[in-house]
Amino acid sequence: MSRHKLIPYYLQLREKNQTVDYADLLNLLHTNRFEQEFAEDLANAPQTFIELFEEYCEQWNSPQGAYIDQDMQKTLRVSQEEDELAVDHDNNIVEAVFKYGNYGQSVDSYNTETGDADSNRLEPSESAEIPLYLLLHIPEDDPEKAIIVIEESSNVGMKVRFQGALQSKLINGVSNEMSTIKDDAVYQTIRNADRIARFQVETTESPDTLGGEFGQVFSPSTTGKKMTYSPTEDGGIRLDVNELENWIEGNDNPFRDVGGNTYTEFKITVESAGSKTTIDFFEQGVDLSRILDDVDMEGGHPVPSYMGQEARKFVNQELLPRGADKIPTDSLLR
Repeated sequence: MSRHKLIPYYLQLREKNQTVDYADLLNLLHTNRFEQEFAEDLANAPQTFIELFEEYCEQWNSPQGAYIDQDMQKTLRVSQEEDELAVDHDNNIVEAVFKYGNYGQSVDSYNTETGDADSNRLEPSESAEIPLYLLLHIPEDDPEKAIIVIEESSNVGMKVRFQGALQSKLINGVSNEMSTIKDDAVYQTIRNADRIARFQVETTESPDTLGGEFGQVFSPSTTGKKMTYSPTEDGGIRLDVNELENWIEGNDNPFRDVGGNTYTEFKITVESAGSKTTIDFFEQGVDLSRILDDVDMEGGHPVPSYMGQEARKFVNQELLPRGADKIPTDSLLR
């Protein structure tokens, strides 16, 4: 069964050689390069990035408008299905279902459930595609940062290809930057969680048990070089957050020489109100990516309107700037 996740990013546009300021995404013509590009017809120029991105999506939606990465043999386009592209100018929102694909090989299929094989192969010029949901929103309180939520399906995501497709459309002298949205409130996130659902570590050695300071922080468990520890029942993993915080914050290199071992991965997954959040202590922040359970499916893929509602709820609960107006919760997709 596929696992579906919503991953949040900030998107910003910067002029070449500009090291400080980013473009105002709700007032593009305030940026020199955009003003110069559309100088001959300012009246019909896109005023906001929502308008510009809508144009790009319509181009990616056209029969021969797909973005093709020839080096990696990947494709990306906007779905041509009805009601899988929608724009809300009043609330600065674009929703779309993208089709992300691979091409370059002749491909047969094999059904892992029935054992049936199908020789109706894809030719090298044909792309095997999966649909991935995307929401883009520009908060009026912070118009230099667009919030983008992108679906990942079974560890297949389109962030890199999306950035490439966007860059191919932007005018010369303007670049796009995307960064994962994280929360710095690491320990408070753990304290506020309903339970600790998973603990992952990787070491340079192969210890038999979690010893040393780990014995004070976590319930003991055997481990190899890489370990994922989950509770055997619906309960959580016992964790003394104060001890954890004192240990990590009180050491310049807390993951080196712990009980004779050096740790190269250290992640804690917590669960709150049914949503799981992973904290990567090597990344210095809380991974806000949201794993979706009990996804509404149709034809083997998530229903776009369901993904839209979940993404909008995610934006309102976790991603908006402090004090910003919430966005409508109903998706515009089918």
